[in-house]
Amino acid sequence: MQAGIYSANHFVDGLLERACPDGLRKLSAEYLQSLLIVLGVEIASTSPLPLQLPRARNIADALLAQPDTLQDQAKLAQQWGVSVRTLSRLFREQTGLSFSQWRQQAKVVTSLYWVQAGLPVSEIATRSGYSNISAYIEAFKGCFGITPGQFQATLRYQDGDCFSLPASQNFQ
Repeated sequence: MQAGIYSANHFVDGLLERACPDGLRKLSAEYLQSLLIVLGVEIASTSPLPLQLPRARNIADALLAQPDTLQDQAKLAQQWGVSVRTLSRLFREQTGLSFSQWRQQAKVVTSLYWVQAGLPVSEIATRSGYSNISAYIEAFKGCFGITPGQFQATLRYQDGDCFSLPASQNFQ
């Protein structure tokens, strides 16, 4: 699957809503892992969406390909020949998120590949563009309700392509 911006149908929206706890509802690690597996399969079966302005798409692709870049929104806008205001407006219109919200979400989602690959959390934090491991763990937990280490602990790979979940681990 290539990095990109993907559409979200009602089913994917529902999965995302379920996977992001609202503080009132606690999800078991097994349930969350199952949701993330289905979410990954659903996203993998779609094609990336083109953003309406090629420069905005280029910026999004660059950030997905290199989430650890230190360039801020102003530098990225300047590099790609678009104003910060236009870039902000396009991201809000086309993703429903501010540029900084989208960038934060992109970093965490991009990090899932490395989390599932079993890399050390400190290395994942660096690759994902976080200046310290605590900030990364907090962002990951904010999205998924568990830490990256807890996420890794629930994954077991079988035959190199699929994984199953432990029967009774609950990190709540």
